[in-house]
Amino acid sequence: MSPKKLAAVLAGILRDFEPWADPDRDHQWGGPQVQLSPEQVKALPPYSVFLALVTFSKIPYFGRSEKIAWTIPVCFRGVAYLISHQKFGLRIHPGKAEDTNTELEKALIDRLRHAVKISDGLVRPFAEEQIAAGKVTISNQGGLYIGKYFFFREKAEKCYSTPGPEKGEDPVVGVNRKLKPDREGFFYASASLEAYFSYLEHMLVLVLAFCDFDPAKESLTKFIGSLWADKFKRVFDLVADNEAEKVYHSLLQVKEKFRNPLSHGGFDRDATTLHFHVPGLGALPMSLSRYAESIHYGFNPIVAVSFKEVCDSLDKAEDFFENGSRRLEMRCVRSGMAISFSERSRRDYKNAIKSEADADVFIDGVLTDMDDATNMDW
Repeated sequence: MSPKKLAAVLAGILRDFEPWADPDRDHQWGGPQVQLSPEQVKALPPYSVFLALVTFSKIPYFGRSEKIAWTIPVCFRGVAYLISHQKFGLRIHPGKAEDTNTELEKALIDRLRHAVKISDGLVRPFAEEQIAAGKVTISNQGGLYIGKYFFFREKAEKCYSTPGPEKGEDPVVGVNRKLKPDREGFFYASASLEAYFSYLEHMLVLVLAFCDFDPAKESLTKFIGSLWADKFKRVFDLVADNEAEKVYHSLLQVKEKFRNPLSHGGFDRDATTLHFHVPGLGALPMSLSRYAESIHYGFNPIVAVSFKEVCDSLDKAEDFFENGSRRLEMRCVRSGMAISFSERSRRDYKNAIKSEADADVFIDGVLTDMDDATNMDW
């Protein structure tokens, strides 16, 4: 159904709603309240209700107040209600307890549920317009991904540290004792690699907001969908920044040598996982001369020595992000703040990275604002 037809359907669903001309905001706290079942709460996400009534239906609303994100004063079939997003979720308060009844409230909730479903269909084109204009914020999940990386890395290192055959021990017994932890080390190591490159791509998207990004000239969605290497080269100048170039090639080698084959069913771009036949000798891997050590040698695709090589490369990359040419940009992003791509935010970011002191003050202010918003302490 086209957006125009969806808008007409939404208008029909909400035909019994109209703005409450002279609302009393005191009813938001402590007054009577329409009781919502768990199923109804789930069906009425607060922001979906806002989109249906305000964004797409233009009903006036109140902005923030203590512990309240917004309030929409409406009349439904002539009876006044305040619909608000409070700290603990959606709340519906009748203007006067004597005017409402169970049947009317059931009808109101039913109409809102239908309105939410229709507005969901209107959201995508609206959201795409907002994103194209840079009016978008990305929740910062960097801490989650890097935490996942270190969690699996520590597990892998512990497994790989299991000693091999000891002096005087039967070699067969010693080898068999180490097989299980080495195999588990590989499981953890491969998971840590996936987590790190997820973290890397996530951070590169966030730091773009600090790098002279202009939504009128560059598509954020296309950047998000691009290869990690293209993201890296957009954020860092590999020609002018020698350290960035070294880190890029180091990460590229880790990707090609270890992560890519593991992520694509054991196959890599250059078909080095294939084994060619040599008469009189047998099948040899295509990668035999490419790397001294690759995922295709030994019992497990990643062994202790190669995992240390990987970790050394990733540690150098982390040191570069912390101390390199984009250190202030990365400091802001690694703080955990949500990143907005709006014109105002991008201007603020540009000012924030003028010095370390400016960055620290900016970070403290943003994190305080985020904490206040979480608790609705406006």
